[in-house]
Amino acid sequence: MRYRFTSYYPASDGEAAVTDGTRLGGQPHWLEEPQWPVDPYENELAPFMGQFRVEGRTDGSENEDLMVYLFAIGMSGEHATVVQPGGHVTDSFETRASATGPVDLDRVHLLRVVEEVDFAQAERELEPVEDEDEYDRAYRLEQLLEERQKDSEGSIRMTQLGGPDVVPIWLQRDELPGEGWQLVAQLDSIHLPFAVNFGDTGVGTCSSHRTTRTPSSSSRAADGTGHGTPQPQRASSRSYSAWVTGRTVPWRGRPGMA
Repeated sequence: MRYRFTSYYPASDGEAAVTDGTRLGGQPHWLEEPQWPVDPYENELAPFMGQFRVEGRTDGSENEDLMVYLFAIGMSGEHATVVQPGGHVTDSFETRASATGPVDLDRVHLLRVVEEVDFAQAERELEPVEDEDEYDRAYRLEQLLEERQKDSEGSIRMTQLGGPDVVPIWLQRDELPGEGWQLVAQLDSIHLPFAVNFGDTGVGTCSSHRTTRTPSSSSRAADGTGHGTPQPQRASSRSYSAWVTGRTVPWRGRPGMA
């Protein structure tokens, strides 16, 4: 397991021209036909936040790259995702075939990994202590990893890019939807270059899942209310989905809080 701490920076014109990678802001680069979620409260296109490329596995079992598109449903605290290929949309959200729409950030920002913390390597580098049992060593490793979560000012870093074996940082409880979900991104609202509602000084966690599906599976399609009705899903051997949670973060070395 590992952490993959990340920062944002405004893209140059040349970098912004490369549209098929992970990025915040700008317009989405659709891998398939456009599927822009609709805010059910306003009956308008939801603002686009960013897109995240999820690389396929190198072992050849699931080598198809995915793109996860993230949208904000106003400031309600709800978020919609679209995953392509496959066209999976967060349940209950209607979509429209619009290639462009409103955005939370006009200028494209790219994400840069600034540090990776590999748990196994940290354990190997842990200095031995005479007569220490496995429980005490495990406790020391836990303390070390907690320290590695902090920046130079002592604040916990909670912005990460996902990937194989990358784990979210939870200050309350584990909120991954279940087994087999992979972290796509963890976004700290304090440091994002635009306003977002993940709860009070909250952190949003986006994760994705690859599942073998049968042609008899069903998905949601718009029924005019924004809530959707079950519709037959196109025949496919695999289904890709994404999930976003936002959680208020209590004070624990957080900047800007007394």
